[in-house]
Amino acid sequence: MNKIFEKNLLKNWFEQMEHELDYYKEPILEEYTVGVIQLACNTFNQELQVFFMTVDVIEQYIYLKDLRGEKIYDPLFSVCVVFFIVSKYVGGTFEMKTPSIQKFMLTMTGREYTTKMIISLEREILHILDCRLPFTTVLDDFNTFFQHVRTDYRLNDTLHRLCINIFQLVYLLRKIWFEELKDLYSDDPTAFRYLMCSKFFLPIGILVSAFRLTNYQFILDIDYFLQKLRIVTKIHPDHIYAFSTIILNCISTHQRYRKFIKSQSNYAIQ
Repeated sequence: MNKIFEKNLLKNWFEQMEHELDYYKEPILEEYTVGVIQLACNTFNQELQVFFMTVDVIEQYIYLKDLRGEKIYDPLFSVCVVFFIVSKYVGGTFEMKTPSIQKFMLTMTGREYTTKMIISLEREILHILDCRLPFTTVLDDFNTFFQHVRTDYRLNDTLHRLCINIFQLVYLLRKIWFEELKDLYSDDPTAFRYLMCSKFFLPIGILVSAFRLTNYQFILDIDYFLQKLRIVTKIHPDHIYAFSTIILNCISTHQRYRKFIKSQSNYAIQ
């Protein structure tokens, strides 16, 4: 790709992130359910976009079903069919077919699901969603942000991989940190709403968490970094530090991921 064109394209994507969302929705899925989605993605070698988009789409489906006053009778099956839909939508090296979902559901539940049941639910979900799936994910926002700042601050690919691992943990535990953050801002709901509607808040919080886990905290002036970003994001550094601290606490208390992320952070700057 032409370097000038690539730079202009990145600039346009970054500027799109400046437009905050009109509203935010509170996380719905529990850690176990998000873990099932992660397991399905790992089992079938899916792109990371599939993981993030599946979480977002299933929550949108649950939200819309609730608005219609309709109950979801088999939540795990619905999650797996949304995963099936998103996998086909995103594409990738492994082409998902109904037998794959049947085998996965049999392993998870011990129950057999027919092709007809999968296709029927797939149609119902797409109908509820009005056949609308997102064009991008929060992962795309993060990658855009990272690419925008990496040259000026000499950020390497290993740090990026660490950020992605943190990002997956943040999505897995997002009900936990969301409630902690909401409680922290209980006296300032306006600030909380602004942070949740900003497309920058999550990416910056994850990147700063990665800085604080590595030697970048000693060679990079994080305060200066955040003050420069504040010109665009309108987010005070204190908000980022508060969120980052919650993320780091999640990592330290989640033994399943603590050792893995710690091992990744040892190689994030070399």
